[in-house]
Amino acid sequence: ITSIFLASILFTQTVWGQLALGDWRAHLSYNATIAAVPAGNKIYAASKASVYYYDKADGDIHGMSKVMGLSDFGVVALNANPFNQVVVVGYANANIDLINNGNIINLSDIKRKTILGDKIIRSIAFKDELAYVSCSFGIVVVNTVRNEIKETYYLGPGGTNLDVFGTTTDDTYIYAATKNGIYRASLSDPFIVNSDNWTRIFSSATAGNFNLITRIGSKIVFNHQLSGGDSLWYLFNGSFQSAPFGYANRYLGVSNNQLLAANFFSVLFFDTNMVLQSYIDNASIPAMLPNCAFNDGTNTWIGDEFQGLIRYKGGNNYDFVFPNGPGSSMSAIVSIMNNDLYVGHAVRNNNWQPTYSQAGFSHYDFNTWQTFNGYAPNNPSLKVGDVWDLVTTTVNPNNSKQAFFGSWGKGLLEYNQGNIYHYTNTNSLLEPNQFGAVRVGGVAYDNNGNLWMTNSEKDSVLKVKRANGTWKSFKSKGVDPTSIVMEILVDDYNQKWINHYRKGILVFNDNNTLDNLADDKWRFLTDVAGNGGLSSPSVFCMTKDKDGQIWCGTEKGICVFYAPGQVFNSTGFDAQRILIQQDGYNQYLLEKEFVQAIAVDGANRKWIGTQAGGVFLMSADGTKQILNFNEINSPLISNNINSIDINPITGEVFFGTALGICSYRGNAIEGEDACNNVMVYPNPVRPDYDGDIAIKGLVSNGQVKITDVSGHLVYETKALGGQAIWDGKNFDGKKVQSGVYLAFCSDDDGKNTCITKMLIIAGKQ
Repeated sequence: ITSIFLASILFTQTVWGQLALGDWRAHLSYNATIAAVPAGNKIYAASKASVYYYDKADGDIHGMSKVMGLSDFGVVALNANPFNQVVVVGYANANIDLINNGNIINLSDIKRKTILGDKIIRSIAFKDELAYVSCSFGIVVVNTVRNEIKETYYLGPGGTNLDVFGTTTDDTYIYAATKNGIYRASLSDPFIVNSDNWTRIFSSATAGNFNLITRIGSKIVFNHQLSGGDSLWYLFNGSFQSAPFGYANRYLGVSNNQLLAANFFSVLFFDTNMVLQSYIDNASIPAMLPNCAFNDGTNTWIGDEFQGLIRYKGGNNYDFVFPNGPGSSMSAIVSIMNNDLYVGHAVRNNNWQPTYSQAGFSHYDFNTWQTFNGYAPNNPSLKVGDVWDLVTTTVNPNNSKQAFFGSWGKGLLEYNQGNIYHYTNTNSLLEPNQFGAVRVGGVAYDNNGNLWMTNSEKDSVLKVKRANGTWKSFKSKGVDPTSIVMEILVDDYNQKWINHYRKGILVFNDNNTLDNLADDKWRFLTDVAGNGGLSSPSVFCMTKDKDGQIWCGTEKGICVFYAPGQVFNSTGFDAQRILIQQDGYNQYLLEKEFVQAIAVDGANRKWIGTQAGGVFLMSADGTKQILNFNEINSPLISNNINSIDINPITGEVFFGTALGICSYRGNAIEGEDACNNVMVYPNPVRPDYDGDIAIKGLVSNGQVKITDVSGHLVYETKALGGQAIWDGKNFDGKKVQSGVYLAFCSDDDGKNTCITKMLIIAGKQ
């Protein structure tokens, strides 16, 4: 059965310049553009994260995502049908969307169907109203007029799976490029679904996929993927001929009566006789790495791996046409201070092996994203190879425009007011391992403004860059010099908690005397009772809550150090697991989940990110589940959460994943010791408004009472940090009548009071 979902592509309502309470938005990278096609007056493009389009009529650029109507994240294929301008989008999970005049029609048949083996969409081609979707198991035929899947072709022997990378057609045949060669069947064959009616017309004894195929004029052109240089072939007048171009081709397509071939560093243009006419390379567009290209008769449009969509006008004249966003979908860590957000673009794999990601980092001022790496357009701050694998970050608590990033191999990077400084073993006390890699896996500020960092695979696992700019190194007792040390956290006692890879936690106390090593203390915490009591020695995240407690995420759920100040005592400091009741049974909090991220909101509630279960919002003590977001019930990009951080001013919660960043407007913000700039939104509350009413600027976790002007109490609640939420209903659950209402707030002692008023205009009861 075909499921159909129609959605308008609209942007989200904003509150105080941000999202409305409970709304989502996606912060997607459009730099890695894998497909670009014309569709009427628009140019549609696909990044690895999602879809965007450029409107030639008004010059506007529009991003699209699951938040704005698409069915999924993670695009692997996109093409537009010349027959009716319907855009077909294929996702990594085999889901399909059709975009037709702004409407989105979802075809989830392949995604839902149980298929033996891989289920991957490779590419999309067209013949009249039909779309031929090449898949790892065969060809799925989609009717783009009737919005339905017509049939499926299995090309393997006896109707078994065969990996198909692409298709093309002429007036008589459909051709399929597969891992075993080129296959052909008659378009008019009523039994085309029978694999016996497909004939292999070309193959090779040399191993390699036939990964690309297209048609120009009367020639069928295809690419044989080879390790020593690809082989380009074409079928003409019944015979196969080789074209002498041994490049590693990534794309073949036809536009403006020319064949375009994109390889790692250039785009080649052939005429209908397969004669090379011209090319675009890195001399024209520096650092170009094209994934696709087409020519619209005026410009050549190039989808680039790092530079988004490039509009090439000839010579050295080009510009970039894609939405503003972070520089990469990879999000190893997200960190926020005030209205500045930083993200390190790397993959923190569970084995902490380097991936050599040179995607750098991005900065977001809640208006514009700016990316810093060797590939970023018009950004010479970093060169390719300067840094890689930025796996950790922290922001100066006294200057949100200054952030530090730890590189898993290239030391420490400082960003300060747009300037970048690089610290390695040549200009600091950071040390390389035996292979020359300077591994910084954690960075954090202490209570005195000193910057601490871990330095893996060295005797001196801990380094500090003091507030005055000088450095000092600390050698841990009893730690293997080949050990991997990762995240670092500073508690309320200025003790440093260091995540020791799969072995537990190191705690260091310098007694606030950095120059006196004699009074330093080290303790190694494990899963042994009386010596840490961790739920597992494999700790993957730590955070300090508003009560000073240390929450740890492990591969076996959550554990908490309720008395971190006692950690150097002989007893009474072990971590505790939180016992909850679910379905009538007692169990430990998230004991079957691999916890990778924990963040604390303004109400001291815990946002917990897992490897496979999405996000959980728990009460301050962890005993009550408030929310659970996953890929199915929300616009969450991925159930695999790398990091979480929260904008303290707005309560917007950011989730970093390997597929990108998305955010959710939570209902808790940071509070203060007294009311400050109390504000109500919306105010007035109009009859057509059906959402929550937010009262912000309150004393932290204060008691809130709402009355009418006569003093009659209609509702009371407790602020979530510095913000209270009211649904506009009285104690009986009925909408209140029109009138002016007063909100009173005070702390638990009845002090630090404030009052504000709001106007409610009720609709018909």
